[in-house]
Amino acid sequence: MFLRSSDSVGGFNPLKDVPKTMVYRLAASCAPTPRRVAAGDIEALASMVTLAHDVETAIQAAVIGLRAFGYSWTEIATRLGISRQAARQRWNAASDPNS
Repeated sequence: MFLRSSDSVGGFNPLKDVPKTMVYRLAASCAPTPRRVAAGDIEALASMVTLAHDVETAIQAAVIGLRAFGYSWTEIATRLGISRQAARQRWNAASDPNS
């Protein structure tokens, strides 16, 4: 089962609904930041924290969409290289409004 850009569940489509500005900011800031911090640019450390938050937000949006689309915790966890229990503990509250 693969998502297409036309697929949505309850009006949510993880391929379209993750803000493009977030994607652009991630792409623009990924590569040089760790090297700059390691080279002594302490000001870039805040950019790394923002990047980590943006990545976590994007992963959370993807997991919510995949769960709504019917993917199991096992399928999601396998792709992330973690256990089903770890994935569920990390994202269950965000993906299930009844929990």
